Amino acid sequence: LPVRHVYLRLRDPGMYARMDILRACANANCVYIEGNEYINPYGSRCLEGVSFDCTNEETGELYSQCTKEAVKAIQKQYLAPRPPFEEWIKKGKAKY
Repeated sequence: LPVRHVYLRLRDPGMYARMDILRACANANCVYIEGNEYINPYGSRCLEGVSFDCTNEETGELYSQCTKEAVKAIQKQYLAPRPPFEEWIKKGKAKY
């Protein structure tokens, strides 16, 4: 395929998933696409590359909280509240 990734959007709740295409092939009857999938539980098409220092207890707890909320939102199919990443980055608690 001439693309590297495709975006899929769930109608409800409006969550985006991106599939990075590793391999694709097709014949007259079907198309086969293999790749890695990433879901953004906050409703944006962009995947935010925010990282935390998990050796620090405070920032590790922020990471844990974000992860739990995201997993819960994906399982129950609702948009997770977006954490204040910009504020945390300014305070040195996270980084892009």
